[in-house]
Amino acid sequence: MANPITNAHLHVFTADHAPDDFLRIQLGKGGLLARPIKWVLENTPIRKIPSVLKRLLLIPGIKGNSTFWRTVSFLETGLLPNQREIWRNGESGFSWLGETDMRFVPLSLNMDHMTDRISKHTRIDEQLEELANMKRYAPNQILPFLSVDPRLARDSKELLQWVQKWWNKYPNTWSGLKLYPALGYFPFDERLFDVYAWAEKEGIPFMTHCTRAGVYYIGTPSGLRKQVQRGLGNRTNPTHDHFTPITNLINAFLAKDELMKNENASELFGNPYMYVPVLDQFPKLKLCLAHFGGSNEVIRNPGQALNSPSAKMEFKILHNNIIVTWADQIRDLIASGLYPNLYTDISYTLCDIAALKQIMAWASTAPYQALNDKVVFGTDFFMILNEGEEDIISKAAYLEMGPVVFNKWARINTVNYLGG
Repeated sequence: MANPITNAHLHVFTADHAPDDFLRIQLGKGGLLARPIKWVLENTPIRKIPSVLKRLLLIPGIKGNSTFWRTVSFLETGLLPNQREIWRNGESGFSWLGETDMRFVPLSLNMDHMTDRISKHTRIDEQLEELANMKRYAPNQILPFLSVDPRLARDSKELLQWVQKWWNKYPNTWSGLKLYPALGYFPFDERLFDVYAWAEKEGIPFMTHCTRAGVYYIGTPSGLRKQVQRGLGNRTNPTHDHFTPITNLINAFLAKDELMKNENASELFGNPYMYVPVLDQFPKLKLCLAHFGGSNEVIRNPGQALNSPSAKMEFKILHNNIIVTWADQIRDLIASGLYPNLYTDISYTLCDIAALKQIMAWASTAPYQALNDKVVFGTDFFMILNEGEEDIISKAAYLEMGPVVFNKWARINTVNYLGG
Protein backbone atom coordinates (compact mmCIF):
# COMPACT_ATOMS: atom_id res chain seq x y z
CA MET A 1 0.00 0.00 0.00
CA ALA A 2 1.37 3.44 -0.99
CA ASN A 3 2.36 5.96 1.64
CA PRO A 4 -0.20 8.71 2.14
CA ILE A 5 0.40 12.08 0.54
CA THR A 6 1.73 14.58 3.07
CA ASN A 7 1.69 18.36 2.92
CA ALA A 8 4.68 18.89 5.20
CA HIS A 9 4.42 22.66 5.48
CA LEU A 10 1.35 24.70 6.38
CA HIS A 11 0.35 27.29 8.96
CA VAL A 12 -2.85 27.44 10.96
CA PHE A 13 -2.15 30.21 13.48
CA THR A 14 -4.75 32.97 13.56
CA ALA A 15 -4.46 36.74 13.67
CA ASP A 16 -4.99 36.47 17.43
CA HIS A 17 -1.60 34.74 17.80
CA ALA A 18 0.29 37.66 16.19
CA PRO A 19 1.58 40.66 18.17
CA ASP A 20 -0.52 43.80 18.27
CA ASP A 21 1.88 45.64 15.96
CA PHE A 22 2.27 42.70 13.52
CA LEU A 23 0.98 44.78 10.60
CA ARG A 24 4.11 46.94 10.73
CA ILE A 25 5.49 44.45 8.20
CA GLN A 26 2.78 45.31 5.69
CA LEU A 27 2.40 49.00 6.50
CA GLY A 28 6.05 50.04 6.45
CA LYS A 29 6.21 53.76 7.19
CA GLY A 30 2.58 53.61 8.24
CA GLY A 31 3.54 51.39 11.17
CA LEU A 32 1.88 53.62 13.74
CA LEU A 33 -1.46 52.46 12.32
CA ALA A 34 -0.60 48.78 12.84
CA ARG A 35 -2.16 48.41 16.29
CA PRO A 36 -5.48 50.17 15.64
CA ILE A 37 -5.97 48.43 12.29
CA LYS A 38 -5.32 44.99 13.78
CA TRP A 39 -7.63 45.73 16.71
CA VAL A 40 -10.44 46.78 14.36
CA LEU A 41 -9.97 43.70 12.18
CA GLU A 42 -10.12 41.37 15.18
CA ASN A 43 -12.72 42.99 17.42
CA THR A 44 -15.41 44.49 15.20
CA PRO A 45 -17.85 43.14 12.59
CA ILE A 46 -15.23 44.07 9.99
CA ARG A 47 -13.66 40.68 10.80
CA LYS A 48 -16.46 39.05 8.76
CA ILE A 49 -16.20 41.34 5.72
CA PRO A 50 -13.58 39.26 3.82
CA SER A 51 -15.88 36.20 3.93
CA VAL A 52 -18.79 38.27 2.64
CA LEU A 53 -16.68 39.76 -0.13
CA LYS A 54 -15.51 36.33 -1.29
CA ARG A 55 -19.11 35.19 -1.69
CA LEU A 56 -19.91 38.31 -3.68
CA LEU A 57 -16.86 37.87 -5.91
CA LEU A 58 -17.61 34.32 -7.07
CA ILE A 59 -17.70 35.28 -10.72
CA PRO A 60 -15.57 33.96 -13.61
CA GLY A 61 -12.23 35.67 -14.14
CA ILE A 62 -11.80 36.94 -10.59
CA LYS A 63 -11.40 33.91 -8.34
CA GLY A 64 -7.77 33.07 -7.75
CA ASN A 65 -6.49 35.63 -10.25
CA SER A 66 -6.97 39.22 -9.15
CA THR A 67 -4.81 40.89 -6.50
CA PHE A 68 -7.97 41.98 -4.72
CA TRP A 69 -9.28 38.41 -4.57
CA ARG A 70 -5.97 37.11 -3.21
CA THR A 71 -5.87 39.78 -0.51
CA VAL A 72 -9.45 39.08 0.53
CA SER A 73 -8.81 35.32 0.58
CA PHE A 74 -5.71 35.72 2.75
CA LEU A 75 -7.47 38.00 5.21
CA GLU A 76 -10.51 35.74 5.39
CA THR A 77 -8.35 32.78 6.39
CA GLY A 78 -6.13 34.62 8.87
CA LEU A 79 -9.18 36.09 10.59
CA LEU A 80 -10.90 32.76 11.12
CA PRO A 81 -11.64 32.16 14.82
CA ASN A 82 -9.51 29.04 15.36
CA GLN A 83 -6.74 26.87 13.94
CA ARG A 84 -9.01 23.96 13.13
CA GLU A 85 -11.03 26.05 10.68
CA ILE A 86 -7.86 27.26 8.99
CA TRP A 87 -6.64 23.67 8.66
CA ARG A 88 -9.98 22.68 7.16
CA ASN A 89 -9.51 25.37 4.51
CA GLY A 90 -6.04 24.02 3.76
CA GLU A 91 -7.32 20.47 3.57
CA SER A 92 -10.03 21.45 1.07
CA GLY A 93 -7.35 22.75 -1.30
CA PHE A 94 -6.47 19.14 -2.14
CA SER A 95 -9.95 17.73 -2.67
CA TRP A 96 -9.13 17.40 -6.38
CA LEU A 97 -6.65 14.62 -5.50
CA GLY A 98 -9.40 12.36 -4.18
CA GLU A 99 -7.19 11.18 -1.28
CA THR A 100 -9.04 10.49 1.96
CA ASP A 101 -5.95 9.83 4.11
CA MET A 102 -3.81 12.85 3.19
CA ARG A 103 -1.68 14.14 6.06
CA PHE A 104 -0.84 17.70 7.04
CA VAL A 105 1.96 19.22 9.12
CA PRO A 106 0.71 22.41 10.83
CA LEU A 107 3.72 24.39 12.00
CA SER A 108 3.09 26.33 15.18
CA LEU A 109 4.79 29.71 15.35
CA ASN A 110 5.91 31.44 18.53
CA MET A 111 5.53 35.17 17.87
CA ASP A 112 5.80 36.18 21.52
CA HIS A 113 9.35 37.51 21.06
CA MET A 114 9.16 39.09 17.61
CA THR A 115 8.77 42.53 19.20
CA ASP A 116 9.88 44.24 22.40
CA ARG A 117 6.78 46.42 22.39
CA ILE A 118 3.87 45.63 24.71
CA SER A 119 1.36 43.24 23.16
CA LYS A 120 -1.80 41.52 24.37
CA HIS A 121 -1.95 38.82 21.70
CA THR A 122 -2.72 35.16 22.44
CA ARG A 123 0.49 33.51 23.64
CA ILE A 124 2.26 30.39 22.41
CA ASP A 125 0.94 28.15 25.20
CA GLU A 126 -2.66 28.66 24.08
CA GLN A 127 -1.69 28.09 20.46
CA LEU A 128 -0.07 24.77 21.40
CA GLU A 129 -2.99 23.66 23.57
CA GLU A 130 -5.34 24.21 20.65
CA LEU A 131 -3.03 22.30 18.28
CA ALA A 132 -2.89 19.36 20.69
CA ASN A 133 -6.69 19.26 20.73
CA MET A 134 -6.72 19.33 16.92
CA LYS A 135 -4.47 16.29 16.89
CA ARG A 136 -7.05 14.37 18.95
CA TYR A 137 -9.72 15.40 16.44
CA ALA A 138 -7.82 13.93 13.46
CA PRO A 139 -4.93 11.86 14.87
CA ASN A 140 -3.89 10.27 11.58
CA GLN A 141 -4.09 13.42 9.49
CA ILE A 142 -2.61 16.15 11.70
CA LEU A 143 1.11 15.99 12.50
CA PRO A 144 1.88 19.22 14.39
CA PHE A 145 5.31 20.72 14.95
CA LEU A 146 6.23 22.49 18.18
CA SER A 147 7.65 26.00 17.73
CA VAL A 148 10.93 26.57 19.58
CA ASP A 149 12.42 30.00 20.30
CA PRO A 150 15.65 30.20 22.35
CA ARG A 151 14.44 33.41 24.01
CA LEU A 152 11.95 31.32 25.94
CA ALA A 153 14.72 30.24 28.29
CA ARG A 154 17.78 31.44 30.15
CA ASP A 155 19.94 28.54 29.02
CA SER A 156 19.98 25.36 26.96
CA LYS A 157 18.88 23.09 29.80
CA GLU A 158 15.81 25.22 30.55
CA LEU A 159 14.79 25.31 26.89
CA LEU A 160 14.99 21.54 26.61
CA GLN A 161 12.87 21.22 29.74
CA TRP A 162 10.25 23.46 28.13
CA VAL A 163 10.18 21.35 24.97
CA GLN A 164 10.01 18.07 26.88
CA LYS A 165 7.22 19.47 29.07
CA TRP A 166 5.01 19.69 25.98
CA TRP A 167 6.25 16.36 24.64
CA ASN A 168 5.30 14.65 27.89
CA LYS A 169 2.06 16.56 28.47
CA TYR A 170 0.71 15.45 25.10
CA PRO A 171 2.46 12.18 24.18
CA ASN A 172 2.17 10.95 20.58
CA THR A 173 1.11 14.44 19.52
CA TRP A 174 4.15 16.30 18.21
CA SER A 175 5.86 15.18 15.02
CA GLY A 176 8.71 17.69 14.99
CA LEU A 177 10.08 21.08 15.96
CA LYS A 178 9.83 24.44 14.23
CA LEU A 179 12.40 27.26 14.02
CA TYR A 180 11.94 30.74 12.57
CA PRO A 181 15.22 32.66 13.08
CA ALA A 182 14.01 35.73 11.14
CA LEU A 183 11.93 36.54 14.23
CA GLY A 184 15.13 37.68 15.91
CA TYR A 185 17.70 34.97 16.74
CA PHE A 186 20.47 32.93 15.18
CA PRO A 187 20.16 29.16 14.66
CA PHE A 188 23.52 28.70 16.38
CA ASP A 189 22.24 30.27 19.63
CA GLU A 190 23.73 28.18 22.43
CA ARG A 191 20.34 27.94 24.16
CA LEU A 192 19.31 25.56 21.36
CA PHE A 193 22.23 23.19 22.01
CA ASP A 194 20.47 20.65 24.26
CA VAL A 195 17.37 20.62 22.06
CA TYR A 196 19.49 19.89 18.98
CA ALA A 197 21.31 17.08 20.81
CA TRP A 198 18.06 15.55 22.04
CA ALA A 199 16.36 15.83 18.63
CA GLU A 200 19.35 14.25 16.87
CA LYS A 201 19.39 11.34 19.31
CA GLU A 202 15.63 10.76 19.06
CA GLY A 203 15.37 11.32 15.29
CA ILE A 204 12.98 14.26 15.73
CA PRO A 205 12.88 16.50 12.64
CA PHE A 206 13.28 20.28 12.59
CA MET A 207 11.61 22.54 10.05
CA THR A 208 13.13 25.99 9.69
CA HIS A 209 12.16 29.04 7.69
CA CYS A 210 14.85 29.69 5.06
CA THR A 211 13.96 32.44 2.61
CA ARG A 212 14.45 36.19 2.56
CA ALA A 213 10.67 36.67 2.39
CA GLY A 214 8.24 36.22 5.26
CA VAL A 215 7.67 37.79 8.66
CA TYR A 216 10.51 39.07 10.81
CA TYR A 217 11.46 40.79 14.07
CA ILE A 218 9.49 44.04 14.25
CA GLY A 219 10.74 45.44 17.54
CA THR A 220 12.41 48.78 18.30
CA PRO A 221 15.87 49.71 16.93
CA SER A 222 17.42 49.10 20.34
CA GLY A 223 15.65 45.76 20.60
CA LEU A 224 16.91 44.74 17.15
CA ARG A 225 20.47 45.74 18.00
CA LYS A 226 20.32 43.58 21.13
CA GLN A 227 19.18 40.54 19.11
CA VAL A 228 21.92 41.02 16.51
CA GLN A 229 24.67 41.61 19.11
CA ARG A 230 23.84 38.31 20.77
CA GLY A 231 25.19 36.59 17.66
CA LEU A 232 28.69 37.76 18.60
CA GLY A 233 28.80 35.25 21.46
CA ASN A 234 26.80 32.49 23.11
CA ARG A 235 27.25 30.06 20.22
CA THR A 236 26.98 26.36 19.69
CA ASN A 237 30.26 24.97 18.30
CA PRO A 238 32.04 28.32 19.02
CA THR A 239 35.40 27.38 17.43
CA HIS A 240 33.88 26.57 14.01
CA ASP A 241 35.72 28.31 11.17
CA HIS A 242 32.48 29.83 9.85
CA PHE A 243 32.35 32.14 12.83
CA THR A 244 35.13 34.41 11.57
CA PRO A 245 33.12 35.55 8.51
CA ILE A 246 29.89 35.43 10.54
CA THR A 247 31.43 37.78 13.12
CA ASN A 248 32.62 40.09 10.33
CA LEU A 249 29.14 40.12 8.79
CA ILE A 250 27.41 40.84 12.10
CA ASN A 251 29.83 43.70 12.80
CA ALA A 252 29.23 45.09 9.32
CA PHE A 253 25.50 45.16 10.02
CA LEU A 254 25.99 46.79 13.41
CA ALA A 255 28.15 49.50 11.84
CA LYS A 256 25.66 50.60 9.16
CA ASP A 257 22.27 52.12 9.90
CA GLU A 258 21.15 51.14 6.40
CA LEU A 259 21.66 47.47 7.24
CA MET A 260 20.26 47.69 10.76
CA LYS A 261 16.68 47.72 9.58
CA ASN A 262 14.30 44.98 10.67
CA GLU A 263 13.73 43.62 7.16
CA ASN A 264 17.49 43.45 6.46
CA ALA A 265 18.40 41.84 9.77
CA SER A 266 15.94 39.03 9.05
CA GLU A 267 18.27 37.95 6.24
CA LEU A 268 21.20 37.97 8.64
CA PHE A 269 19.45 35.69 11.14
CA GLY A 270 18.12 33.18 8.62
CA ASN A 271 20.94 32.75 6.12
CA PRO A 272 21.71 29.05 5.35
CA TYR A 273 25.36 29.80 6.15
CA MET A 274 24.38 30.19 9.81
CA TYR A 275 23.33 26.52 10.01
CA VAL A 276 26.67 24.99 9.02
CA PRO A 277 28.20 25.17 12.54
CA VAL A 278 25.05 23.49 13.86
CA LEU A 279 25.12 20.77 11.20
CA ASP A 280 28.81 20.09 11.75
CA GLN A 281 28.21 19.63 15.47
CA PHE A 282 25.04 17.56 14.94
CA PRO A 283 25.64 15.91 11.53
CA LYS A 284 22.75 13.45 11.86
CA LEU A 285 20.20 16.11 12.87
CA LYS A 286 17.03 15.98 10.78
CA LEU A 287 16.70 19.50 9.43
CA CYS A 288 14.60 20.88 6.60
CA LEU A 289 15.71 24.25 5.23
CA ALA A 290 12.31 25.30 3.98
CA HIS A 291 11.31 27.00 0.74
CA PHE A 292 14.58 25.97 -0.98
CA GLY A 293 15.76 29.49 -0.14
CA GLY A 294 12.95 31.13 -2.13
CA SER A 295 12.02 31.13 -5.80
CA ASN A 296 14.04 34.27 -6.60
CA GLU A 297 17.11 32.54 -5.24
CA VAL A 298 16.44 29.36 -7.22
CA ILE A 299 16.12 31.14 -10.57
CA ARG A 300 18.77 33.75 -9.63
CA ASN A 301 16.41 36.63 -10.26
CA PRO A 302 18.63 39.73 -10.38
CA GLY A 303 15.84 41.86 -8.93
CA GLN A 304 15.32 43.26 -5.45
CA ALA A 305 16.23 40.19 -3.39
CA LEU A 306 19.76 39.79 -4.76
CA ASN A 307 20.41 43.52 -5.04
CA SER A 308 19.40 44.49 -1.51
CA PRO A 309 22.06 46.11 0.72
CA SER A 310 22.01 43.09 3.02
CA ALA A 311 22.48 40.63 0.14
CA LYS A 312 25.39 42.63 -1.28
CA MET A 313 27.13 42.69 2.10
CA GLU A 314 26.48 38.96 2.51
CA PHE A 315 28.06 38.15 -0.88
CA LYS A 316 31.04 40.38 -0.09
CA ILE A 317 31.88 38.95 3.33
CA LEU A 318 30.69 35.35 3.22
CA HIS A 319 31.43 34.54 -0.43
CA ASN A 320 34.29 36.82 -1.55
CA ASN A 321 32.07 39.01 -3.75
CA ILE A 322 30.57 36.01 -5.56
CA ILE A 323 26.79 35.79 -5.82
CA VAL A 324 25.97 32.57 -3.97
CA THR A 325 22.22 32.42 -3.49
CA TRP A 326 20.47 30.77 -0.59
CA ALA A 327 19.24 28.12 -3.02
CA ASP A 328 22.83 27.50 -4.16
CA GLN A 329 23.89 26.99 -0.56
CA ILE A 330 21.04 24.59 0.26
CA ARG A 331 21.57 22.61 -2.94
CA ASP A 332 25.31 22.27 -2.32
CA LEU A 333 24.95 21.37 1.37
CA ILE A 334 22.61 18.51 0.47
CA ALA A 335 24.71 17.38 -2.49
CA SER A 336 27.85 17.30 -0.32
CA GLY A 337 26.62 14.15 1.42
CA LEU A 338 28.01 15.40 4.73
CA TYR A 339 24.59 15.70 6.33
CA PRO A 340 22.50 12.59 5.62
CA ASN A 341 19.37 14.00 7.24
CA LEU A 342 19.39 17.45 5.63
CA TYR A 343 16.26 18.23 3.60
CA THR A 344 14.59 21.13 1.86
CA ASP A 345 11.02 21.73 0.72
CA ILE A 346 9.23 23.51 -2.11
CA SER A 347 6.64 25.30 0.02
CA TYR A 348 5.63 28.67 -1.44
CA THR A 349 8.43 28.28 -4.01
CA LEU A 350 6.15 25.92 -5.95
CA CYS A 351 4.04 28.97 -6.83
CA ASP A 352 6.77 29.84 -9.34
CA ILE A 353 6.78 27.17 -12.05
CA ALA A 354 10.15 28.36 -13.38
CA ALA A 355 11.70 27.75 -9.96
CA LEU A 356 10.02 24.35 -9.72
CA LYS A 357 11.46 23.41 -13.13
CA GLN A 358 14.94 24.44 -11.99
CA ILE A 359 14.73 22.34 -8.82
CA MET A 360 13.60 19.33 -10.83
CA ALA A 361 16.46 19.88 -13.29
CA TRP A 362 18.98 19.96 -10.46
CA ALA A 363 17.50 16.81 -8.89
CA SER A 364 17.89 14.88 -12.15
CA THR A 365 21.44 16.00 -12.96
CA ALA A 366 24.86 15.21 -11.51
CA PRO A 367 26.22 16.30 -9.11
CA TYR A 368 22.91 17.27 -7.47
CA GLN A 369 20.93 14.04 -7.83
CA ALA A 370 20.90 13.57 -4.05
CA LEU A 371 18.21 16.26 -4.05
CA ASN A 372 15.69 13.78 -5.39
CA ASP A 373 15.74 12.01 -2.02
CA LYS A 374 15.79 15.22 0.05
CA VAL A 375 13.08 17.46 -1.40
CA VAL A 376 9.87 17.41 0.63
CA PHE A 377 6.45 18.45 -0.62
CA GLY A 378 4.65 21.30 1.13
CA THR A 379 2.59 24.32 0.10
CA ASP A 380 2.98 26.93 2.87
CA PHE A 381 -0.75 27.35 3.24
CA PHE A 382 -2.18 29.85 4.10
CA MET A 383 0.72 32.13 3.11
CA ILE A 384 0.36 31.06 -0.53
CA LEU A 385 -3.07 32.67 -0.66
CA ASN A 386 -1.06 35.82 -1.40
CA GLU A 387 -0.28 34.17 -4.76
CA GLY A 388 -3.61 32.45 -5.48
CA GLU A 389 -5.96 29.67 -4.37
CA GLU A 390 -4.24 26.56 -3.03
CA ASP A 391 -6.13 24.16 -5.29
CA ILE A 392 -5.07 26.10 -8.41
CA ILE A 393 -1.43 26.33 -7.30
CA SER A 394 -1.17 22.70 -6.19
CA LYS A 395 -2.74 21.43 -9.42
CA ALA A 396 -0.31 23.47 -11.51
CA ALA A 397 2.64 22.17 -9.48
CA TYR A 398 1.40 18.58 -9.79
CA LEU A 399 1.07 18.88 -13.55
CA GLU A 400 4.61 20.25 -13.77
CA MET A 401 6.09 17.58 -11.51
CA GLY A 402 4.17 14.65 -12.94
CA PRO A 403 3.06 11.67 -10.86
CA VAL A 404 6.53 10.13 -10.48
CA VAL A 405 8.23 13.18 -8.97
CA PHE A 406 5.13 14.20 -7.02
CA ASN A 407 4.79 10.77 -5.41
CA LYS A 408 8.50 10.68 -4.62
CA TRP A 409 8.48 14.05 -2.87
CA ALA A 410 5.00 13.92 -1.35
CA ARG A 411 4.76 10.25 -0.35
CA ILE A 412 8.28 8.83 0.09
CA ASN A 413 10.51 11.73 1.07
CA THR A 414 7.99 13.11 3.54
CA VAL A 415 7.79 9.77 5.33
CA ASN A 416 11.59 9.54 5.48
CA TYR A 417 11.84 13.08 6.82
CA LEU A 418 9.08 12.66 9.39
CA GLY A 419 10.22 9.19 10.39
CA GLY A 420 6.89 7.59 9.56
